[in-house]
Amino acid sequence: MESIQRWAASVVDTGPCRTAQPLVDNACLSRANRDSWTNSVFCREVCVAQQEDPDATLISSGFDWPLYVTLKEARAEDLLQVNPHAAITSYSEWRSKFSEGQYLTLLFYHAFMFLEVEGGLAICTEKYNDKLELMYGELDTLCAFGRSHRATGEPRKPSLQHCQVDLVGQVVTLQDLVDWICGPLAMVWRPYCLINSNCQHYARDLIQFLHDKRLAENLKSDREVVLSAVQCEGCRLKHATEKLQDDRALVLAAISSDGAALEYASRRLRCDKALALAAVAKCGVALQFCSASLQGDVDVVLKAVSQDAAAVRFASVEMKRNRSVIEAAATDMSGSIDWLRVFSCSEVVEDRDVAETAIGLEWRAGTYISDGFRSDMQFMDRAVALNGLVLQLAPEKLRRQASTVLRAVRENGLALQFADETLRADQRVVREAVLQNAMALAFASEALREHRDLVLTAVVRNGRALQFASEGLQQDQTLVLTAARRFLFADWAWFFEEKAIKDNRHIALAAVHIDANALPHTGRLGDKEVVQVALQQHGQMLELTTEDLQADRSVVLVAVAADGTALRFASSSLRGCCKVVAVAVQQNGLALQYAEPSLRHDSELVKLAARRWWTWDWSHLFTADVLRNDRDVVLAAVSLDWRALESVGETMQEDIEVVAAAVTQNLGAMRFVARSLLNRRADMLVVLACRGAALQFASETLRSDREVVRIAVSQDSGALQFASEELRRDSELASLAAARWSPWSFRSFSR
Repeated sequence: MESIQRWAASVVDTGPCRTAQPLVDNACLSRANRDSWTNSVFCREVCVAQQEDPDATLISSGFDWPLYVTLKEARAEDLLQVNPHAAITSYSEWRSKFSEGQYLTLLFYHAFMFLEVEGGLAICTEKYNDKLELMYGELDTLCAFGRSHRATGEPRKPSLQHCQVDLVGQVVTLQDLVDWICGPLAMVWRPYCLINSNCQHYARDLIQFLHDKRLAENLKSDREVVLSAVQCEGCRLKHATEKLQDDRALVLAAISSDGAALEYASRRLRCDKALALAAVAKCGVALQFCSASLQGDVDVVLKAVSQDAAAVRFASVEMKRNRSVIEAAATDMSGSIDWLRVFSCSEVVEDRDVAETAIGLEWRAGTYISDGFRSDMQFMDRAVALNGLVLQLAPEKLRRQASTVLRAVRENGLALQFADETLRADQRVVREAVLQNAMALAFASEALREHRDLVLTAVVRNGRALQFASEGLQQDQTLVLTAARRFLFADWAWFFEEKAIKDNRHIALAAVHIDANALPHTGRLGDKEVVQVALQQHGQMLELTTEDLQADRSVVLVAVAADGTALRFASSSLRGCCKVVAVAVQQNGLALQYAEPSLRHDSELVKLAARRWWTWDWSHLFTADVLRNDRDVVLAAVSLDWRALESVGETMQEDIEVVAAAVTQNLGAMRFVARSLLNRRADMLVVLACRGAALQFASETLRSDREVVRIAVSQDSGALQFASEELRRDSELASLAAARWSPWSFRSFSR
């Protein structure tokens, strides 16, 4: 704003009578209006009115009678209704001052034009701010109104006629004028600017046009005008010169507005992939204007059909046979397939390549193709080879034809259901169907579902197909076991999902015979026979059975015989049964911890458990003091595992027989021996005779005892290193150690 004021002040004196404020106001008003400017021509027809008309305006006409006029909304094209070939005979330019205080010499003025037309018609036109104003009417009426008012009805400032010229030898018609004002390029008026695009420039341009209408052709080669035009409406590119149609930046601006503008680009630019991608992203069917090579470019075609599925009709044959292209065309905004998107265009419905590719993707696409294709035997014969399920859309005659049905079931076995009844009883056809999809057995004839080899072929491929076999074959254990196998193992959860299979007891028995893990999926956890078969393999399955079976002695005995720890799932009464517990601990000593407390202290059961104790933690076995000091029980335990010595009573930890049995297994048992035993010479002699290295745990006195050390070295030459310093230098003991030398003991001795 400040820059405008400074510029205005530099060219106009700012005295009381001469001010630049109107100039500034005019420029500000232009900027304020720019956002709402629509490029349209503001046009009104000036009509004579009656005094009684409430909208009538009284004007000073110079006539002897009062003149009332009204403004009627109109379009510039309405001028052509009078006579489009009527010639403009003269023009006059009028100028009005910006302010009343301005000098008569008009450096800054507002210009408007009057045009006289054959037949008594007159036109007034001007550029006012960002609008092009036009009004027309009977010559005298318009001239009287136009000198004092604008087309909007607003009064003018006083104006003077600058010039009047008769057009002699120049033929500019109303049609020429309307084309110049409202043509596709002429509509692109530059934004209002006091310097280079104001009312004065418009008056000058109009005068030049009236003298030589060929100047209007210059708009087609004016890059700025064409660029503004195509930015507003891309297809105005067709009015540009060939040179501008080959301007890449200008064409890009056009297709950014409307992808269809690619039609008017030069041949060279229609081969430009980047421009093609921009065009089809805006308008998919612009693919038709791309070069042939780009109509076969997968990137361009995919972009086009994603924007508008109908664009597929302009793709190359290769692209029409491209499944990804057809799938993209059928995919809607939600990602779902909607074939109506593709086949809503009549040309696509009749396109054989698109139809075949779509059917190959989904048989439902066949419901949208033309009736001619569906009745075409040759076409449908190829279609069923692409998607067998389209057989349901084929004529009855084709469904009775063995060669056609064979093609269909080889592509999709389930197409067998749409074949003629005679072919569903044909062993060759049915075999081909189940080879492709085992579940096609459901649509075979009754006789073929009793055919063992055919059923075996089906269940090898899909075990669930067994439900469609005859009742007799459903009891065939070989078939059942074959059916249960899935990949490299039996998937029982999957196999027993079918109610028909789950309800068959013979199948359940066969299943648990081969794999106890099938039991939870059979639905027969209360069936004693089925459960016992499973427990023979896997005793832990007792956990899954009913409470009645967990309290059944014969069932529990089978379980604990297979896995003693299954005792924990038996009823409390059976966990207190000595015979049941004995069977359990004989299989696994750990089962004793699950017996009733009264039996956990039974020495006989503990002895049995000790012989089958499969863990290093013996604390669960020696839960009672009486057991920890029971010599027979302790001996049985330490003979099996020296670590049991840790959990026995102190009395047993100084019992030389118990200690000797433990130390014989592992020197580590010395960590749990009572300290009193380490000082008893007689007991240590027994221990050292079993494990010479135990000398390291003996008292200082015993490690200085020559006889004690000799016994230790006799058992393990390396024991000499644990003797007193004096005895380690004893030559006789050293010779004895050397005689008992071994690599391990030598290394120990050296240290």
